[in-house]
Amino acid sequence: DLDGVAIHTRSDDKEIPGDQPAIVISCDSAESPVAGLYRATVQLVLSTPCLMADGLETHHSVAAILRPLLSLTGLATYSPGHLAYSGRHLTQWSESREDDRWLTTAELVIGVREI
Repeated sequence: DLDGVAIHTRSDDKEIPGDQPAIVISCDSAESPVAGLYRATVQLVLSTPCLMADGLETHHSVAAILRPLLSLTGLATYSPGHLAYSGRHLTQWSESREDDRWLTTAELVIGVREI
C-alpha cells in the first residue's frame, strides 16, 4: 500500500527525497520492566513536499493508508519473527506544515515480547 513512499529509520544515511513522500521511523526509548518484555516508544513521521503536484491530497492519502497499519495487526505484519506485540497505545497523531513539507506525526507506546 505504500508503494512510492520512501521508508527510513532515523539511523539511515540515505537522504530523504525532496520530490516524494517519505516516512521516518524511530524508536526513541525502550524499557524492559521484566526479562523478555519491552515497552518501546516509537515515532513515525510522514513527510510530503508542499510543492509536489497534489501534495496535500497525496499526503492525506498516504496518511489514510498509514493509520490502520499502526494497529496491532498492521504492526505484526512487519514484525521480525522473534518478536510479538502485546499491546499498543497511540499517544499522538498530529498534522502540521514545516520547512515546505506537510507532516503527519504518530507516536506509539508498544508492548513487545520475545517469542
